[in-house]
Amino acid sequence: MTDGDRRKFGVRVLLLALLLLALLLALLLGSLAVRAAAAQGEGAATEVGEPQSDPESSTADATPGIAYSVEITGDPEPELKDLLIESSQLFALQDQPPATLAALRRRAEGDLERLEQTLRSEGFYASELDQRIDTDSDPVKVTIAAATGPLYLLEDYQVIYEDAPPRPDPAADAAADLAALGIEIGMAARAPAIVEAQRRLLRELGNNGYPLAEVGERRAVVDHAASTMTVELRLAAGPRSSFGPTVIEGLSEVQEDYVRTLLPWQDGDLYDQRQVETARLALSQSDLFSTIRIEHAEAADADGTLPMTVQLAEREHRTLGAGASFSTGEGPGGQVYWEHRNLFGSNERLRFSVSASLIERSVEANFRKPHYLHLDQALLAEGELAQRRTEAFDEDSARTFVGLDRKLDETWSVSGGGAIEFAELTETDLESSTGEEQTRSFRLYSTPLGITRDTSNSLLNPTEGTKLNLALTPYFGTLEEIGSFDESVVFLASELSGSAYLALDAEERIVLAARGRLGSIVGASTAALPASKRFYSGGGGSVRGYEFQSIGPEDLNGDPTGGRSVMEVGGEARIRITEDIGIVPFIEGGIIGDQPFVDFEEQFLWAAGLGLRYYTAVGPLRLDVAFPINGREQDDFFQFYVSLGQAF
Repeated sequence: MTDGDRRKFGVRVLLLALLLLALLLALLLGSLAVRAAAAQGEGAATEVGEPQSDPESSTADATPGIAYSVEITGDPEPELKDLLIESSQLFALQDQPPATLAALRRRAEGDLERLEQTLRSEGFYASELDQRIDTDSDPVKVTIAAATGPLYLLEDYQVIYEDAPPRPDPAADAAADLAALGIEIGMAARAPAIVEAQRRLLRELGNNGYPLAEVGERRAVVDHAASTMTVELRLAAGPRSSFGPTVIEGLSEVQEDYVRTLLPWQDGDLYDQRQVETARLALSQSDLFSTIRIEHAEAADADGTLPMTVQLAEREHRTLGAGASFSTGEGPGGQVYWEHRNLFGSNERLRFSVSASLIERSVEANFRKPHYLHLDQALLAEGELAQRRTEAFDEDSARTFVGLDRKLDETWSVSGGGAIEFAELTETDLESSTGEEQTRSFRLYSTPLGITRDTSNSLLNPTEGTKLNLALTPYFGTLEEIGSFDESVVFLASELSGSAYLALDAEERIVLAARGRLGSIVGASTAALPASKRFYSGGGGSVRGYEFQSIGPEDLNGDPTGGRSVMEVGGEARIRITEDIGIVPFIEGGIIGDQPFVDFEEQFLWAAGLGLRYYTAVGPLRLDVAFPINGREQDDFFQFYVSLGQAF
């Protein structure tokens, strides 16, 4: 190793140490932010149930007030004690001291009522509370002594139908089953569980043909001698109903027939509230409506059918937008697009976009027709004209694709179709011993196939779930080198990519994210492949810290040649410092191979970096700075990237 190499290696080790230090600092700041948010949540909460005003709080701002400390003593368990603190006005308004001692006493007396209500809601019906104010302390000390008493248990839970009970069938039996309601005899007699059981029962009845069910009375009897509670719920199930005629109101440009395809029920089907929710979700996901209201009539018709009304308000169907990005490897880039989401009145989407950067110019058109021949199937059509000028190749191309996208369930989908592509490439002749360039024309036909599984909760800023995509693309066609005869080329490109997201706290202030990519091309040598169809790695969206497409084999001129195999891994910690600002330490690595399968004896290049996030309504704006860890002589010390949305 030369002195220059030693110095460069030493600098990279120093940069890595600084990044690790930044990571530790980021984790510390994130932890402090989470604790601060939790403390703020305690201060902002009041009590379970309706908030109550403090009669002297309005005067607290006008005078210095009586400063005080507050403590809850006694036998509450830690979780119960935390709940009491959240319910306490003494804690919530501690930074707003009352003007007088009399006002402080009123605040403390009011807290006794709130805390007693909280204890009763948690199943402690024989609790005793007392408060003491020590005026000799500085500040004044308020002590609330809490003796919870025994935890009362649920002895019985009965559902009594005031009219004819639901007809016996498996669905109705499930609705009356206590386990389905979250009720277990002998459980703690907590008010939230009792109330939730009533909601579940009404929901189950609505899912099984009884949407008109009403609760008459809920009676809870407490036995202090036995420390138990019995609950009696009186309920009128109402008539068993079916979906009746559906009226759709508020349409102007959207066709009514299309809206009806999104309604999963038919006239005469047994009423099921889940189908109503499915329809509401489908209408919302169409992006065609600003208001969606689905209601049933207040009473069923004589034949037992329940008329339905769908009230809609359409939103603007056309959008004009723009985006921008910048990176040291690819330079500035921008995109302008126009989209129509209701081209023929049935949610057909047509999008035109123009993109430009230092290395690429393109014009693209995309068309999508939903519910084509099947409710969960879409017709796709795409067309693109592109010009690319990279270190690896120069390309002028035209491509068109027609296919189908089929949703199998809530998470799985498949797609497939046919594509035709014409391209003229200027690239390095890999079979030449002098590294000369050659110009070749390609005419390629392909049948891309894809399988996708997506459980993530957001497109631009996911915090939970996973994404998995498998793409298989067989190619066949011809190539013509200037001055030679046509030759045929056949190969198969396969690529598996995925990502996963995990929030470490309930507020999703710290999110761990990881991704991976694995690809292989078989059927043709690297030299025979069009340079634009080979695998590349490096740059934004790939391995940050390295120039665009720079990872992997190089020709005699030091330009990347791409390869037939690729592997990339990456991980980052997304730490939200405030509501608007976050930092993201990350590490990524990749390898490109000249063989169809990754050879791990080749050098796996790593990079690490730190990102800044500014969270907006449409997604996070990101700035990333990345440094190669085991970079090569030709690699720069750093790269930076600016764009909208998380890196993956």
